[in-house]
Amino acid sequence: INNISDDSTGGEKIFLGFLWMCALSSCSAFAGVYNEFLLKSGTAPSSLMWKNMQLYFFGTVACFVSFVYSRLEARANGVETLGLLHGFGPMAWGVVLLNGLLGQIISAIFMYADNIVKVYAASGAILLTPFISA
Repeated sequence: INNISDDSTGGEKIFLGFLWMCALSSCSAFAGVYNEFLLKSGTAPSSLMWKNMQLYFFGTVACFVSFVYSRLEARANGVETLGLLHGFGPMAWGVVLLNGLLGQIISAIFMYADNIVKVYAASGAILLTPFISA
């Protein structure tokens, strides 16, 4: 991907961008369907909160590993590291809380409806947002 030279035509770059868009859309679609499958599968009924904890545990571990690596790399390069929550103000906490609420809502949609309902809701939100913000 990085081997594309500067003398490549615009058509090649557009085609490569189209391929990336298709790949990312496919990954997103498969992830949504698999997430729905994981939430709805299982023999014993369990709470939505427990299933969320199971689904997002690995994401938390991956983010923690990335955080530790970046801190170690910064210290090795002599860069001063600040606290874990340095720079978090009320706006950042609001974004964190709203994203957490959004995750719960999406999980409830997957648990009690289909992935298609989530796609329609996201499309509706994208279309409605400009009118509300104007």
